[in-house]
Amino acid sequence: FDLAGMFLISGLMVTFNAKRMWAWNNLRVRVVYLSLVAISILANLVWRSSGVPVFAAQVTAAVLMEITLLRRGAGNVDYRYAYATAIAFMTGFGIWILDVTGLACHPQNHFVTGHAIWHFFSGVSIYVLARFHMQFR
Repeated sequence: FDLAGMFLISGLMVTFNAKRMWAWNNLRVRVVYLSLVAISILANLVWRSSGVPVFAAQVTAAVLMEITLLRRGAGNVDYRYAYATAIAFMTGFGIWILDVTGLACHPQNHFVTGHAIWHFFSGVSIYVLARFHMQFR
């Protein structure tokens, strides 16, 4: 379920950017989004170790798409929230790496863990990402 939630976000990032890049209609966005999430979840069920690499690939694709859109200069886009998204996400990811590798792991601490902090910063990044995409209504 943890990875499925991550696929819901990364799939949304990819499809929102695809809509902006290729002027997709809402039906196509919904179909591609639901398909991408379903395929990602199924892949993770079949190949248990595929979750993080699939998520990373989708986030990377979304970032590359955003860079392409930025270079095209498509419209008057305010990137402040996009930068805040990247900062929040990378902060949480860095803390998660320190935790999962054991570099800053405190097994006796059951209240605040690196994984919990990762979830907090992920939530912040989702909020500011939503604020970024609100400008495209």
